Amino acid sequence: VEAAERLVEDQEFWAVEDGGDELDFLGHALAQVGHLAVPPPFDFEPFEPAFEFAFRVGAGHAAQRREVEHLLGHASRAGAQEAIVDRSGPDRRSCTFAELAARTARIASGLADAGVRSGDRVAVFVPPGEDLIALVWGLLRMGAVPVLADPGMGRERLLGAIERTRPRVLIGIRRALAARALFGRAFASVELAVGVGPRLPFRARSLESLERGADPDHAPFPAAASDPAAILFTSGSTGPPKGVRFTHGMLDAQVRALRAALGFEAGERDLCGLPAFALFDAALGLTSVFPPVDPARPATVDPAALLAVCEEERATTAFLSPALWRKLVPWMEAGGHRFQSLRRATSAQEILRLLTEYGAPSDP
Repeated sequence: VEAAERLVEDQEFWAVEDGGDELDFLGHALAQVGHLAVPPPFDFEPFEPAFEFAFRVGAGHAAQRREVEHLLGHASRAGAQEAIVDRSGPDRRSCTFAELAARTARIASGLADAGVRSGDRVAVFVPPGEDLIALVWGLLRMGAVPVLADPGMGRERLLGAIERTRPRVLIGIRRALAARALFGRAFASVELAVGVGPRLPFRARSLESLERGADPDHAPFPAAASDPAAILFTSGSTGPPKGVRFTHGMLDAQVRALRAALGFEAGERDLCGLPAFALFDAALGLTSVFPPVDPARPATVDPAALLAVCEEERATTAFLSPALWRKLVPWMEAGGHRFQSLRRATSAQEILRLLTEYGAPSDP
């Protein structure tokens, strides 16, 4: 923790997935298009002590707080603050921290009534936005284990990931439920399916119907620090995708380490191009702003639209994948554009890789 705190000096940071030429290029470029602190030699090394602290936390490490308590605490202190802003479509949608906390209670209650149990693995296939964040926090609240995989890894790898993790429950949009019918072997372990969104096939129960009439005061499940919390899959960009198992103690430690290492402050606004990190946003008290990005094809993003959302929503930090930075930064340089509100640029696609190296079990 002390090593992490020493890094928090001016609250302006730069972290990137890889070193070498790519880090040099992006670091210099970001210094040109923003007022970010990116002093040469743009070394990722200083961040490693802070992240290693979080990633080395083992199953027996006691959590100071449950991750759900971080969310509920912020909802009680700043309930009117926007928790999620969805700019992925033509209309702006948002919800506050108070609304998010209340919805997680309804989701947890409704899923429990439908037969989802604490400890169940739940494959989640929902696009980035309010539904995804509320759903995953609802699962954490009830002690179920969300399984999240990057759709950009490709069909065969994605099906293999599902088959290996053996989820009991599937929650997804129409296409995900259709995939279950088409690829029965990969989804053979699924006993319960819940649909999200309109026009659901195969008479699936809808999340909306489960939320109606659910208990708004559903109490969080008293999970232990060593209990499984989530399974997140790496993208597979540098090898076969690996499922990384998080415990509740690890999630708590990572929230504290991220706050110490990168200086996140409650009330900041995060341009969230990496959906998995939005789960940490809520625990850190950050507003997650979802730009118009297809997570399966990030290189197709319109850089003008990405910058417009960043400025219109007054984002103070941006958590984007290397593919998004590579698309945005050269376009900004070529057009003479500059960030106006952004203070911190981060890219942490390697968090899951570090987890596998620093002791988190993989390939569940």
